[in-house]
This record gives sequence, C-alpha cells and structure tokens, in this order.
Amino acid sequence: MNIAVFSSHDGSNLQAVIDACQSGVLNAKVCAVISNNRGSFALERAKAAGIPHYVFNLQSAGSEEALESGIYAALMENRADVILLAGYLKKLGPRILSAWPDRIFNIHPALLPKYGGKGMYGMNVHRAVIDAGEKFSGVTIHRVNGEYDGGETLTQMCVPVLEGDTPETLAARVLECEHTLLVETLEHIIETVGPRGARTLYVSDLDGTLLNQDGWLSDFTAWALGKLMAKGIHFSVATARTKVSTMKILDGISFNLPIVLMNGALVYDTQSGVYLKKETLPAETVKAVIRTLKARRQTGFMYGLTGDGDIVTYYENLDHPPLKAFYDERTQKYYKSFVRADNFLSAAGNDIFYFTFMDSREKMEELDAALQSIPGLDTVRYRDNYAADLWLVECCSAAASKYNGVKFLREQYGFDRVVSFGDNTNDLPMFAASDESYAVENAAHQVIEKATGVIGSNFNDAVAKWLLENA
Repeated sequence: MNIAVFSSHDGSNLQAVIDACQSGVLNAKVCAVISNNRGSFALERAKAAGIPHYVFNLQSAGSEEALESGIYAALMENRADVILLAGYLKKLGPRILSAWPDRIFNIHPALLPKYGGKGMYGMNVHRAVIDAGEKFSGVTIHRVNGEYDGGETLTQMCVPVLEGDTPETLAARVLECEHTLLVETLEHIIETVGPRGARTLYVSDLDGTLLNQDGWLSDFTAWALGKLMAKGIHFSVATARTKVSTMKILDGISFNLPIVLMNGALVYDTQSGVYLKKETLPAETVKAVIRTLKARRQTGFMYGLTGDGDIVTYYENLDHPPLKAFYDERTQKYYKSFVRADNFLSAAGNDIFYFTFMDSREKMEELDAALQSIPGLDTVRYRDNYAADLWLVECCSAAASKYNGVKFLREQYGFDRVVSFGDNTNDLPMFAASDESYAVENAAHQVIEKATGVIGSNFNDAVAKWLLENA
C-alpha cells in the first residue's frame, strides 16, 4: 500500500512510519511527502529516505484552486492509496477529499472531541489541557472530513497529565504514544482498507456524445455526473470546443481533472484556470496554412493565445453562411468574443494554435488533402453534428490531438485504464489512447467499427447511464 504523508514541521511521526515500512512491520511504503513549509524537517527525512517530496503552499500557488491541483497531481503521480496528516496544519480541499473518500487520516495530540478544531495544534493543545486541569490527555487518530479535527474516530490512547507538567513535558510523552499508536493503527488500515485498486479515467466527447440534440447537458446527465464525481470517479471531457463554450455548457459541474480542449491543442485545469498544456504552431506552419487556404479561396477561424493566456479568435469575413451561423451561435449562446482581421497574416503575431474551416464535403476533402502535406500539422475532417450537409476541417500541431491530450492526463495523473466515449471521426485518436472505447449509437460508422462496444443514443443520456451502471 502507498501512503502519502503530509507534515508541516519536524516529521517525527513520518519517521516512525518510514522506519516501520523499512523494517517490514508495515506492509506499505511512503510514496510521497508533502509539506506547506519549505523549512520543514520532514522534507529532509524524506530526502534521506529517497522519497519524493514536495512543497505546496498558497503563496507559491497563487490560488486555492491551483494549490489543490498541484497536491492532487502529486498524489496521483505517486499512486497514493491513503493519505496521512501527521502534524499538517492546513485543511485539504474538496477535490482531494472526494477523490480519497474514507482514505484520509489525521493524528491529533489530544483526546478528541476535546481540544480540537482550528488553532488547536502543537503546544496550544497541551497548554489548554494543563490550564483546564485535565487529569488525562492523549492521542486520537481519525478519518478526515472537511472540518478541522472532524471525522470518525478510529483509535485513542490516554496519557496521564502529571503534577508539575509543562506543555513541553506533556508534549514529549504524548509524542511517544503517537508513534506507537500510529504504527498500530496503520497496520489495521492496511488490512481493512486495502489499495485503491486500478485507477480508471473516464473521458467523453461533448457534441453528439455527452450533449443532447440541442447541444446542452440534459438535467439527468448533469445530475448523474455530479453524483458520480462526488463518489470519486475520475471524469473528464475531450472536445473540439474552446474554453468559453465548454465552460458555459458544463456550468455547475465540478471537475476533479483537467479537460482537453480544441481536439487536444489545449489541456485546461478548470480548478486553477490555467492551461497545463499548449501546443502552438510555428510561424512558418501558420503561413503555410494561410497560403493553402487562400489558394482555394477559403477562410474560416484562426485561434491564438494572448500574453495573458486568453484565447483570441480571428475571422476575415462572415460571407459564407456556415461561418456566420458559427459566429452567431457562439456570440449569442456562449457570449464568446471574436476579432475581425483584414487578413489572417496580419493577425498571426500572437501564438496561433488552431484553425477551423467549414464547407461542403467535397471542398473540405480537397482542403484537407492539401493541408496534410504541411510538415508538423495534424488535421481532422468530420461532418457537423447539427447540419448533415456541412463538413469541418480543423488543424493544429501534430503534437496536439485527443490522443495526446488523453495520454497527457493518463501519464500526469497515474491512471491504469482509460475508458472513452465518442461519436465522430475526430474521436478516433482518443479511442486509440483508450483501453476501452464506446460509441453512441448515433456515431459515424467508422467510430462504431473501432469501438469496444456501442451504447445508446446521446438523445437518451447513454454515457451517463453507462457510467452509473459500470463506473
């Protein structure tokens, strides 16, 4: 079993656990040590034992969301089965609590529920016990919930308060008991809780798969996803959409993982608001795409990133009706902004990472074939989900695809299995990155042929129903 230990200061309880693992008393290993304090001696103990160790705090992370995302990634990367808070002075966030339900434990230097709660740590506890005239203090090990020193008590050990005790002398005797009780309790946890088992990532396309015929999450699917993620399943989406429309559609869903956008050109952490992966195009590649486009009298939409990391979407004109419809839907439905450019070449100074074109099947086949000759460029061509006679070609860096986006999540967060859901040909790379893949029954025949199995229609919440039954 892999134990991740959190400690803010000396780390003597950490050392007790390391020693018990190395001697064989515990059938486990400390897989990671995490501290909020760069000067914590617990980090030196971890370094001496060859254990991966990390410092995460609000000052360096910049936001609570980014802080939790960093801790979550470290826990996933090191495949933590259980989490032990051993003198850790910060609360864990909801994302971690939901991902390790009933697998997070804290050791507290008093007999809870007395002398617990915010501010009750270290000498504050022992001073309060002595000042109250208590005859006994002790140690409590309990499960962790969202409250300081809350959660179910597992074990306790009493320590007498002696006449003439100071906070320091009482603390020393309590600490000895902490080491003993902690190892005994971890033996029981290892026997009863066990490893978390295989970690499975579930990832779904949006349009035509998770979304209904109107391009929205149904009430049932929204409810099901909320229930499943509260239970701790790892779920993400991989879509051709940008952050703006995706977050509008998924409003109210609290993701515990980053999401894959723009067919893998971007990986976005919804908690921290940061792009974890960006695959931009070299300037010469952008120019080659524009030359190819102009040679066929085509235009479309060009996507770039500003210095602040925001997406800017350029267009030259909206004379072609499908372009106007695309523009209208995103400005009116998702309040997305666009920038008109006299020509794409004049606007290509920002980091360009994506192009979208749309027209008849024949014209898109011709454009796609021409674009495929450009080195370092990846293209996807597929029929629109909402207009049967409209086809799209989208292109980005060859390093950006749903395959690479899903592969990034798998490797970054330590998943053993990937199960994906899709409907269109741009989902085939995602299927190739998955251990199991399921096509909705309304999927393109090429997708159905490659799928592990076929489930119901997106009209009938097929993905949500499958997850409720199988995840």
